[in-house]
Amino acid sequence: MRRDLHAFKSLMAIHLKKLARNLYSAFRGDRRRRHLIPSDFYPAYRTQAEAKEAFKIFDRDGNEDITRAEIKTTIMMIYKERRFLARSLRDVDHALSSLDMILMMFFAIVLFFSKLICKILRASFDLCNHVKLHSPFSMSILGKCGGALLNCL
Repeated sequence: MRRDLHAFKSLMAIHLKKLARNLYSAFRGDRRRRHLIPSDFYPAYRTQAEAKEAFKIFDRDGNEDITRAEIKTTIMMIYKERRFLARSLRDVDHALSSLDMILMMFFAIVLFFSKLICKILRASFDLCNHVKLHSPFSMSILGKCGGALLNCL
């Protein structure tokens, strides 16, 4: 497992270096320069403002030029952030699934006990009607509670 993870990270590093090299080569206007400048990004964007905004993402030290090392560092950082976000989303999804299961069980228990209470009160209410209790107080309590709960069924 650990060897596979190390091999995967090595493979990703190779691909990310290759991507950085390809980006650097694709944007570099003057082949004699060892860095990119904001105007190298202009052909790839509709406006100069968009190109400058994209340039700032890669210009880590803010010196108005981008080296291949800065591109590689930025790409690695973006890759790690995406991996972290994907892992976080999986964790949130798992937590929500667990919470959903707990809430469904809670709802089932509440439903079970509410049905049970309704049946008990219905039986008490029916008994009250059949036996014809003489106490006005017990009739009023059973009549109000039982009648309200009978309506829920």
